[in-house]
Amino acid sequence: MAVPRKSAMDEFETAFQNLTSALRDQEHFNNAVSEEVKTTAEINVQKFTEATHQLEKYFLEKKLQIMQNRPVETLNEEINELKLELERKDTLIKNHNENLVKWINTLSSNSLSNRGNQIPNVQVSRGPGMPQHPNPSPGKAQGPLASLEATTSNIGLGERR
Repeated sequence: MAVPRKSAMDEFETAFQNLTSALRDQEHFNNAVSEEVKTTAEINVQKFTEATHQLEKYFLEKKLQIMQNRPVETLNEEINELKLELERKDTLIKNHNENLVKWINTLSSNSLSNRGNQIPNVQVSRGPGMPQHPNPSPGKAQGPLASLEATTSNIGLGERR
């Protein structure tokens, strides 16, 4: 009679139990520097690593079978994951825009109290597709560095002495 082969999960569980039992065994704490303890630990870690790879292989094979047999479910799952990622990124963009408005207001209030100059009110908003940026004035340099230079000159950091 043939011995039934253990499943990948059973092998993983056994390897994990062997690895943790070495940590719980009082005998190992008494002989912490012995070569036997080190060898046993290395063997247990190696077996656990192999069992982990076998379990990963098992799950990848099952995922491949599902993808081949039920492509619609796979597509629906991917679509849901993409929707969740878009929602997360929209929330992140909203938080960044809120922080940007706070920093612009802080810089504006500091500049007005220090120099008495007026800085144009900048509003940060985002449309359904892309972030909206103010249109550059004709004849002025365009791009993020030009915008930074204009902002710093308004608060007194762009002046050369």
